[in-house]
Amino acid sequence: MDIVEMTKDDLMENIDLKPFTRIIWHGQAEKDEWGHLITNISNMHHRSEYEMVKRGYRKCGTLHITPQRYDTTVEQLMKDEMQWLPIQRTKSYDGFSHTHFPTDRNDMNSSVYGVMAKELKDAEKFREASGYMNTNGVNHSQIGKLLGFPECCQTFFSEDWVEGFFDPMWQGAVNSDTAKMIGEKAVRVEAPFVNIPLIRYVGLRFISHLPHAFTCEASAEFGKIWYEVGRDIDRQSAEKLKEILTTPFTWSVLHGIATIETPYFTIVTNSIPTKEKWTIEMHGVGI
Repeated sequence: MDIVEMTKDDLMENIDLKPFTRIIWHGQAEKDEWGHLITNISNMHHRSEYEMVKRGYRKCGTLHITPQRYDTTVEQLMKDEMQWLPIQRTKSYDGFSHTHFPTDRNDMNSSVYGVMAKELKDAEKFREASGYMNTNGVNHSQIGKLLGFPECCQTFFSEDWVEGFFDPMWQGAVNSDTAKMIGEKAVRVEAPFVNIPLIRYVGLRFISHLPHAFTCEASAEFGKIWYEVGRDIDRQSAEKLKEILTTPFTWSVLHGIATIETPYFTIVTNSIPTKEKWTIEMHGVGI
């Protein structure tokens, strides 16, 4: 069966759901085991974002600073000889969003989205590429380069995201070398666990970018570094993340709602508004 591409004709018009994410536990035992683990793994990923820049594996990273953590975050940046520049104040939200929600400085339910770097010049380049205080627009390629994303994935993001596929999971799946259609709009994929972004809505991921293909070799090489950094920070969380990503699960989307079904829990979140249901059967493998 030939690979089926998703086009703009497959999307509903003028539908953009408010960000939300919910976890439905399959039982009390699953909640007891994975409830705290999801929080720990998400925290590990955020700390890895920081460490990947601090250790010099990439020039820049993004960092949200909340009013409640302003003093401790700035102090840590200074101690680590890191630079941080603000880009936009944004309202806090629950779950996955492909955009920021501007707000004012008096909103305590907010954060300041910004860029961190070892070198101030790199932070300035990132901020300029983000369209900060000018009308030049956003330079996705420059941002991707500063974040250390593989060139193939930079191109993928620039092309698919701009076309309105702000959650391009189907595209990454069918671009994979191992993609095999198992239904009219259903595909089975086997890929390195470090490349899989399908559970990122609750922070369960290693790499921070969207790979152009789940089998992308350049992403997997970068992912090995993320995995090792994660193990340095919290070995148990890194290994449990590997466990969930190498356990077969499914991702599907319909009418703007993505559903991720694992053996332990189901995630429901906002995504792209498809007219029909599209399904990915995911099988993560070692690196």
